[in-house]
Amino acid sequence: DTLGAYRAYLNRYPAGFYSVDALARVYAFENDPVAFAQAAEAALNLTRHQRQQIQRSLSILDYDTRGIDGIFGSGSRNAIRGWQRARGIVVTGYLDGPQINALGQQAAVRAAALEEEAREAREAEERADRAYWQVTGQGSTEAGLRAYLGRYPDGTHAELAEERLDQIERAARAEAEARDRAAWDVARGADNVPAYRGYLHDFPHGTFRDQASRRIDQLTGGGGGLTQQQIAQLEAQEAALNLPPVTRALIEQRLAALGLEPGRIDGRFDDRSRRAIRRYQNARGLEVTGYLNQSSVVRLLAETVGGILQLNGVNR
Repeated sequence: DTLGAYRAYLNRYPAGFYSVDALARVYAFENDPVAFAQAAEAALNLTRHQRQQIQRSLSILDYDTRGIDGIFGSGSRNAIRGWQRARGIVVTGYLDGPQINALGQQAAVRAAALEEEAREAREAEERADRAYWQVTGQGSTEAGLRAYLGRYPDGTHAELAEERLDQIERAARAEAEARDRAAWDVARGADNVPAYRGYLHDFPHGTFRDQASRRIDQLTGGGGGLTQQQIAQLEAQEAALNLPPVTRALIEQRLAALGLEPGRIDGRFDDRSRRAIRRYQNARGLEVTGYLNQSSVVRLLAETVGGILQLNGVNR
């Protein structure tokens, strides 16, 4: 059902049995531009690869074909119509040979223009990159390196900047470790509670924090040097708070979150819990007893998100 086929039939059988029908189809094709264009495109017998190339050309020219799959569906036909309309030619949605050539040439020009725009943008970006590298000190300072990487994480000098930052960070870690070790040596040399507390104050996350805490416990008898009578009074004071297990567990959770190692979170204050409480009190400048009073409970729970709502009778 193509114009060429009907003409071929008429050329061979001008007075044939179907000549009238063939003439009617030729007339219809010649007076219906869409049908004529459809027949012209069909006669080209385009391969799938050629159709994909046409779709690429349309896409480069910003006509959406809804995919580059070599299948001319509604998306491709609408894209062809849009291109024909813009070119001022008969809008059919089908292409003939000259139109395909014109489309390819136009797409090639546009592709070259896009490539040139991309090249210019790349060069401008590289100039700005190099200029900012100069402005930030060419990698001579940590602040400059971080500023450069913040703006150009994949920039021309990004790898060099990352290497230098790694070197700076390694040096900073080594320096911090040396200060930590020196402070610990001083505390060990003095070997008294104020010295160890001074170390913990200056290095709350130091390498030797556990050793310092244990030595404080040893020097204070594990209970802050309290007499049995004082311990009994503190136990009674804590018991008077009537802390329910859920509140005790919340306190242990808070101590654990601070890295004070209260042991198992079970709402029972054992030796590890008492030690964690002493560490908390020491770090906050409170009286170090290992036991809780109303103000320390309020403070502990108030530091927990929503904890103040869990006091359950503490402020009675």
